[in-house]
Amino acid sequence: MSILVVPTDYPTIQAAVDAAHPRDTVKILPGVYTESIVVNQDDISIEATVNVFLDGVDKSKVGFLVFGKNVSIEHINIMNTFLGIMMEGDGGFLHLVYCLDNATFGIQIGANNCRVEQCKCLGNGIAGMDLGGDNNIIYNNGCINNLMAGIANSNSPLTNSILKRNDIDSSLYGFGFTLADSSGNHIIKNIITSQTGILLEASDTCIADNIMNVEKVGIQINSQNNKMCNNQIAGANNGIQVSQNNNMIHSNIINTISQTGISLLSNNNKASCNIISNVQVGIQIVGKDNCIKCNEFFNNGKNVLLSCKKYNLKNETVDEE
Repeated sequence: MSILVVPTDYPTIQAAVDAAHPRDTVKILPGVYTESIVVNQDDISIEATVNVFLDGVDKSKVGFLVFGKNVSIEHINIMNTFLGIMMEGDGGFLHLVYCLDNATFGIQIGANNCRVEQCKCLGNGIAGMDLGGDNNIIYNNGCINNLMAGIANSNSPLTNSILKRNDIDSSLYGFGFTLADSSGNHIIKNIITSQTGILLEASDTCIADNIMNVEKVGIQINSQNNKMCNNQIAGANNGIQVSQNNNMIHSNIINTISQTGISLLSNNNKASCNIISNVQVGIQIVGKDNCIKCNEFFNNGKNVLLSCKKYNLKNETVDEE
């Protein structure tokens, strides 16, 4: 277990990383470093002291490209790269990493069993984080003012992962979370301020205990077999929109929505025990064989609206128009 100090022992971060062996630590002293680092070694730690900046200058290269397994990177500021950190090695750990003003993503995960904790991604050109892989934990991070989304997946499917207690704020084009072609994930206890809170085209997802103050749609579901429970949604045009079948919407609080609290545009969904208030339409049903029961309605223009009655003979409803 050795400590390799940059620039005291090695002139560059890359030189220290290349010299490191399993269980070694690369320690980076304060300064501005204009490098693009490739990490092939397994089981090493890269730790920065205060005021360490990795500056890509012209946004043409990746800051850290990590192929090694069980690599940790902590306490570093990464800016002006093409992509801040690309994690391709399993078991990676990112802690207190700040990724600012990078061309695409602050952090991209394409590996399994990784953990990203207390990192911040600000002002990146596509999204704060781009997530793929299996069994990853994304916990207590901040994604602020990224162009397209706070957290997305565009590179590979994300499966069986936990996205918890993240603060997502103000992506210019409007998505807090957007996941596609993925399954088995938990999006829980996040705080989301954006145009659309969560856009989901992924199955078997649990969306629970999130707080959303959004402009357009709180949760947009374009996939099957998902659960939305105990979320709080306010300020949107529409609270929850469901366009695919076999989803459950339970015990959400939806308040001050200009159009519709819950829209069921598909079949065999269940909306139960939700509290919906101060909306134009509480629940709108377009699909068939949906179950609507035990919801509470307060101060709405209309509580339940069947928009296409001849296809809604099996719905359980409170009232209809």
